[in-house]
Amino acid sequence: MKSLFCFLVLVGAFALGAAGQDVPAPQATKPTPEQLRAEAYFNFAMGHFYAEQYESTRRSADAAQAIEYYKRAYQLDPSSPVIGEQLAEMYFKSQRIRDAVLEAQEIIRREPNNLAARRLLARIYVRTLGDLSPAASQRDTATRAIEQYREILRIEPTDAEAALWLARLYRLQNEHDKAEAVLRGYLQGEPEDEGALEQLTQLLLDQGRTEEAIALLEQIVDRGPTAGLWDLLGGAYAQTQKHAQAEAAYRRALEMEPGEAHHVRGLAQALSAQLKHDEALEFGRLAQGDFVGATTRKPSFPYRWRAACSPSKVLRNTRPMAPGT
Repeated sequence: MKSLFCFLVLVGAFALGAAGQDVPAPQATKPTPEQLRAEAYFNFAMGHFYAEQYESTRRSADAAQAIEYYKRAYQLDPSSPVIGEQLAEMYFKSQRIRDAVLEAQEIIRREPNNLAARRLLARIYVRTLGDLSPAASQRDTATRAIEQYREILRIEPTDAEAALWLARLYRLQNEHDKAEAVLRGYLQGEPEDEGALEQLTQLLLDQGRTEEAIALLEQIVDRGPTAGLWDLLGGAYAQTQKHAQAEAAYRRALEMEPGEAHHVRGLAQALSAQLKHDEALEFGRLAQGDFVGATTRKPSFPYRWRAACSPSKVLRNTRPMAPGT
């Protein structure tokens, strides 16, 4: 880290020196554009250094230093979206949420298609949902997040995170038709995205459109089978009490990912529902971790999306999301 600091200082000093070589020293009363750019770069580099320090130390002093250097750089080069993005990001990381929102909004005002600023603003709104108790405040914040994710998809239609969050927020607002439209539109370009298929399947199941949900997954599995898709299909069969088909689907998933704990757990549940107790018990033990080769996966499909769209669940899942992830 010290070597990085020294490198940044040397680079900044070199840039300042190089920028000033062609300027007559005694007569120059106003910095040239080259000097201003060099000084802006130096301050930006120092801001980046202290931001990295803050990531390691979590000391408020490092965050304050990073913000000050970024602010100086931004004053010298106010048209730079990169500096503005990093300043807003640093505000966010250091819990200065209001400053982060204002900075991101200002960037978007000047540059409406700035994806980084819109993504940051959307994450801030989603993250703060859990800190709001009145339903009206939650709705207002969710609406603001929806606005940002819609704009992100307008600019970048293949943005998976934006599509999934937009659909989730629409479901949170009980706007299921809009959620379905977003998911189907996204799946036209990314037909095998398991996250989008999972949301769409559960949405259809929640609306009682069980055969449509299963038909969707069967079509995708026939075209490009993966262990995850077989797992989703097994979960859909399980929700519709088609336990023999669920068993077959989970077995296919296990053929592709032997010993994967989530597939094992789903298979155990399907066997138990068919009163195949001995085999269900065997796989149940494997699901508990008795199988040395078992891996870890997200919770079983029939259960994990039921609560995914409650405000508390949305924010519990969102809190760990760091900028840029």
